[in-house]
Amino acid sequence: MGWQEWAIDAGLSRGEALCYVPIERAGEPAEKLVLGMNMINDPDNPPGRVVAIIHLDGNAAVQKWCDDNPAILARVKAANEKREARK
Repeated sequence: MGWQEWAIDAGLSRGEALCYVPIERAGEPAEKLVLGMNMINDPDNPPGRVVAIIHLDGNAAVQKWCDDNPAILARVKAANEKREARK
């Protein structure tokens, strides 16, 4: 599994059990979500750099999830920053 970038699927995440979906890059700027290869983990240990949040119900649902979960988002951001610092 070599995916470096991941999205949080807000529709499938429950509390601190976040559903991460890998993003495959096939020649910039082409990208696609690799559905079915989801990983569940906590906000402090994403499987890679989190670059997006998605929801089947669209942008309004993403915004609501973000508004409802600021502490989780802060932990994901901190994990991203920690990952970048190790490079």
